[in-house]
Amino acid sequence: MKESDLRRVFNSMTEAYYKVDSTGTIIAVNKRAVEMFDYDSRDEMIGLSLIQDFFPDPETRKIFLNSLMDDGSMKLCVDKLKRKNGSTFFAETNARRLADENSQITGIEGFVRDITQIINNGKKADHLTNALKAIRQVDHLITKEKNLDKLIQGICEALISNRGYSSAWIALWDQEGSKFYKTAFAGIPLENMNRLKSRIESGNLVICADLALDKGGLVTIKDVQDKCGDCPLLGLEPNSRPFTTTLMVDGKLYGLASAELPIELSILSDEQSLFQEVADDVAYSVHNIYLEAERLKSREIIEKTNENLEEALRVAEKSTELAKEASRAKSEFLANMSHEIRTPLNGVIGMTDLLMDTDLTPEQQEFAETVKISGDALLTLINDILDFSKIEAGKLEIEITSFDLRLLLEEVGDLMAAGAQHKGLEFISLIAPDIPAPVKGDPGRIRQILLNLIGNALKFTREGEISISVIPENETDTHVQLRFSVRDTGIGIPADKTKSIFEAFTQADASTTRKYGGTGLGLSICKRLVSIMGGKIGVLSREGSGSEFWFTLTLEKHNRQTSRTKTRSIENTRILAVDDNSTNRRLISLLLESWKCRYSVVPSGKEALKTLREASLENDPFKIAVLDMQMPEMDGEELGERILKDCEIESPRLVVMSSIGARGDAARLHELGFSAYLTKPVKQSQLFDCLTTVYGHNTGNEKPPLVTRHTLKESQKTRIKILVAEDNPVNQLVAVKILEKLGYKAGVAENGAEAVGALGKIDYDIVFMDCQMPVMDGYEASRTIRSGEVKVLNREVIIIAMTANALKGDKELCIQAGMDDYISKPISPKVVSDVLFRWSSKNSGKREIMIEPLLSNNTFRKEKLDEDFENDIETIRELIRLFLVTAEKNLRDLSAAIKENNPAGVRILSHTLKGSALNIGAEDFADACGRLEHLVSKGDLANGNILRNIIESEYKKLLIHLSEIGYR
Repeated sequence: MKESDLRRVFNSMTEAYYKVDSTGTIIAVNKRAVEMFDYDSRDEMIGLSLIQDFFPDPETRKIFLNSLMDDGSMKLCVDKLKRKNGSTFFAETNARRLADENSQITGIEGFVRDITQIINNGKKADHLTNALKAIRQVDHLITKEKNLDKLIQGICEALISNRGYSSAWIALWDQEGSKFYKTAFAGIPLENMNRLKSRIESGNLVICADLALDKGGLVTIKDVQDKCGDCPLLGLEPNSRPFTTTLMVDGKLYGLASAELPIELSILSDEQSLFQEVADDVAYSVHNIYLEAERLKSREIIEKTNENLEEALRVAEKSTELAKEASRAKSEFLANMSHEIRTPLNGVIGMTDLLMDTDLTPEQQEFAETVKISGDALLTLINDILDFSKIEAGKLEIEITSFDLRLLLEEVGDLMAAGAQHKGLEFISLIAPDIPAPVKGDPGRIRQILLNLIGNALKFTREGEISISVIPENETDTHVQLRFSVRDTGIGIPADKTKSIFEAFTQADASTTRKYGGTGLGLSICKRLVSIMGGKIGVLSREGSGSEFWFTLTLEKHNRQTSRTKTRSIENTRILAVDDNSTNRRLISLLLESWKCRYSVVPSGKEALKTLREASLENDPFKIAVLDMQMPEMDGEELGERILKDCEIESPRLVVMSSIGARGDAARLHELGFSAYLTKPVKQSQLFDCLTTVYGHNTGNEKPPLVTRHTLKESQKTRIKILVAEDNPVNQLVAVKILEKLGYKAGVAENGAEAVGALGKIDYDIVFMDCQMPVMDGYEASRTIRSGEVKVLNREVIIIAMTANALKGDKELCIQAGMDDYISKPISPKVVSDVLFRWSSKNSGKREIMIEPLLSNNTFRKEKLDEDFENDIETIRELIRLFLVTAEKNLRDLSAAIKENNPAGVRILSHTLKGSALNIGAEDFADACGRLEHLVSKGDLANGNILRNIIESEYKKLLIHLSEIGYR
């Protein structure tokens, strides 16, 4: 190889090459050596002493010389070498001795590689490993330690033990006193630390702390430079500087943290980030400890406050003035104390009711009525405030349980009817026949909403009527969405007030509270209850024209269908109903049609007499007449007397329904010849039982007893068959005697197996089932009955568990076994009465005939036309236009055919209307037409006018719907 080529290779090497003579003087170097040792040229390095000029101290020289072996081989060692400017760096040195042919040492040659970066990276890795250890220890302290002193002291010690800091300190900030008050440290001599602590807590901060507060974050070596000459920590480590930073959370100062470390590490960004991360964790930990302390302090204050308020309530029961003071207590207190407030007040109201049923002087009666009115008002006020407080405090709970919705609505009607009767208002309950029952939800809250809305309607209605209605809007296999409505003919609400009417403490007018009373909380509570149950609520109203409050709820259907037992029938019985109220006529028409009666409904006594005479002349008289008591011109009592005296009328049995019951009415009407007397609102089951009972009376000389809701209830008791399954003879006797005193009779089975056998022979309605019995216990017996694997007459018989256990979970075991309810021993007459009232009402509901749906949500199925005509809007509009033109004419012809008593014409027209309605998806209208077609197919036009009215009503609904969606 040429000398020029050798020189080029020699100068391009990445390692520094050197060669010295026997005296240790450098005689040759390459270009890399000049660069590595920071000289200007090779000439400047030649002539220098390798040992003296490049090895910084005797120790490294000794190490280097010892590494050279006598055999002259190349050896590797790691040394710290010196540059021209005096700075040092870590180097990897390869060297060997040179000798002549006589083995005399002539010099040394070798290579040098700069390994400073490798060494530093290794140190950095070790330091980061220690950093992670420290962070883990800090995190452990933050998680476990709740004592501030121990926390900050432990963190300081963790930083110097695992993190590699030479010292650390933390000072906490007192936000109320605006000063540093608690300082912890580690790795700092006590004398220095006392000086530092004194300065920090006196407000005379050291420079790094002062800068950190000004900066609001991390202070590093770049920030302090040589400004720390008077720092008490200076001198501990000559080549170290502090990191100092604030402990901040959400812009709030909680203290300072500082730690010393070597200068070369303090300039690293990773090191700065790790320290800031530790400081942030410390800040959040201190923040959380403060919050916990505040929470505990607040809880202590609340507990103390509640103790004081409880004492105040006990005094308030004896003092009206203190009671007013207690009413301004916190919402949490009101929610917790609801029982103590309601109990004595309910006692006052209940005893006042009993007092008013006794013989009182007029003055005493007036006083008692005043107490009753005041008590009711106070109870309403307290209930509203307590419920509102529970909602505001987030303590109101919604219960999900199975219940009979129809029964609930009837109970609400019973509660509110008396108030309507007192004001002379018509009270109507219209429940869609196709409402599923039972359903799952919170019956108590639904009842509360309805009572509140009906109570408002009563308050703001002077004359006319109040009606509640429930119809299904949407339905799936598992759920049903219901729309509840409460309508009145009261004062109405101005348009500008309807949006704010549901806000708390708001009424439509400032004078409303003075004139009508109330807290302004009722509607707000209703809205929140509906919202919690996932529904919506609203109002439709016009000032002076009444209001309609509505709300929707989606309820789960009960997964077990109630079986229906055979019952007496009034099918094909001809019945006349007389009522001046159109809504009532609509309701009774639905019911009579569902029971497959032949019926007519008229609005006045005059028309009733005419209809009865015509039926008698046709030798097809009405068997029963249902008369409204309160009608203009001719009331129900006068109408009944004229019917009984009219020789042209074959007298039907008379049933009167009264909105205003008074003592002596029933006896007087029975004497006149009426067969039944019911007070409104009348439950469907009650009306059905009444009609079947009246129709079943014989026509002998002896006058049958008057049928009332009380006689129906007693009759129901005799019809309900009860079985007691109990192995203990004493318990058997107790249960049977309690049932007998309540008016029921019961059979007895001594174990579960006997109970199953008895149910295979007798169609019992209710079984009281003991849980622990020999042979077969109550749980197994219930599962056997429900399974269908044995022959029983009614798998869905109501089973009520009786158990001596009263532990949590017992009720769940009973329900899992298929039982319906649960009572604990020892049983009492009140408990048995309550459970029988609850379940006998449901059992009575089983005997109701299912009413065919009339109210649905199939006014117009737009998707049918869209699918049939592939969304061709113009074609669909033309089809609907042609349908409406022909329907108008067919409806006019239909009315004429009914008036002319032309069954054939009515059948053809109703069939035509039904077919064309189905073609455009107007299912409700088609269904109504189909009903009329079915009626006429039997040659019966007696109820043709009613069905025609239903058809016209559905047609109007269709027109409105088509207009709303832009198809008309």
